Amino acid sequence: GLACGPAIIARWGCSLSDLAPDHPGHAIIADYIAQGCHTLFASAAVEEVVIGGGVAQTRGIVERVAARAAELDNGYLPGGARHAIIAPRLGTQSGITGALMLAEQAARA
Repeated sequence: GLACGPAIIARWGCSLSDLAPDHPGHAIIADYIAQGCHTLFASAAVEEVVIGGGVAQTRGIVERVAARAAELDNGYLPGGARHAIIAPRLGTQSGITGALMLAEQAARA
């Protein structure tokens, strides 16, 4: 909830992508998301986290999140070399594509 679009607008009066690239908001939001990713790596042993949605459309945010998560890990987790934080491979079409695939599977069942 702290890193979603409405929360960002409530805090700074605009979206993350509308803030100047050097605005502290970018580091703050990247840190929030990185903490969530690191928690997933540590507690659920996932190897890849896909960051999507409107906030993830902000230029450089996924890379910032990945860098911050690596800092948080600091070599602690044994599988750290396999951890990845990425943008959706289908970009902004991921949600609709997934929904259509599920609809197709349901129609065949």
